Amino acid sequence: MRSFSALIDSLAASDPDGVWVKMPVFAEDKPQSTAWVDVTWSQLSRAVDEMAYWIEDKLGLGDKQTITYIGTNDIRYGIVIFAAEKTGYRVSCCSSSSSSCSPP
Repeated sequence: MRSFSALIDSLAASDPDGVWVKMPVFAEDKPQSTAWVDVTWSQLSRAVDEMAYWIEDKLGLGDKQTITYIGTNDIRYGIVIFAAEKTGYRVSCCSSSSSSCSPP
């Protein structure tokens, strides 16, 4: 079975400009208006690699240990989950607006 990070790297190589997600961007001067920005497979792959580098630098390589990520509910959750998988960790995700965490 292929890992998510291997699949992302494969998609980044074969379809670098393919859209992973569309992300809303709010203008500070016009909070009612929303623009949408494409996040591509190559951008996701780079973000995952950078996050994986940070995790490995701070924690070393994992052996299925669990780490916790608490943050805003946005695309960073996916990036952290994919990077953790790439470095050998599992992630317990917690919402910054809730006191409960989901087990891995």
